[in-house]
Amino acid sequence: MDVKCSLVTGQERVELDNATHFSCTIEMCPTTQKFNVAIIDEIQLIGDDYRGSAWTTALLGLQAEEIHICGEERALKLVYDICQLTGDTLIKKTYSRLGDLIVEENRLNSVTELQTGDCIVAFSKKEIFRIKEHINSSFRFITKQVENITINKCSVIYGNLPPEIKKVQAKAFNERKNGISFLIATDAVNYLY
Repeated sequence: MDVKCSLVTGQERVELDNATHFSCTIEMCPTTQKFNVAIIDEIQLIGDDYRGSAWTTALLGLQAEEIHICGEERALKLVYDICQLTGDTLIKKTYSRLGDLIVEENRLNSVTELQTGDCIVAFSKKEIFRIKEHINSSFRFITKQVENITINKCSVIYGNLPPEIKKVQAKAFNERKNGISFLIATDAVNYLY
């Protein structure tokens, strides 16, 4: 079953006709619209010095019959305290992971052990470009020593990269265009559609 969903972020606005669902970044959360159900993800960021106020605004301002809040347990006491002040009921549910998270037994000794299609997750734009340069220089060194080896290139995706560029980078990686073998990304990796 296809579900039509509109998307609103600080950089992108995709509003579909007859959309039955709406997805947005926390800063774009509409507090003047009524919903049957709303979901707030990453609630632990309510304590973030820079963006926490957006989670507070969403939690207190969303007009929904039911709000599902997802995130780390460390936010539970604060959310509970807020619900006590507002007179709302908080029901805690704990869920099991649907798939197994399996850690490889052997670690990589060198970036040259990466395989085509691998994704490296980093936590900052600066780190992404450091890793990219390391990978590219490592494969250039190998290329000089061995004939007929393809220089492996990397796509990069990070949060404040313009949406159009994220899509181009994701497509190049997914289709292995122009010799792209690897992806280096932050949690913005969800743009791989």
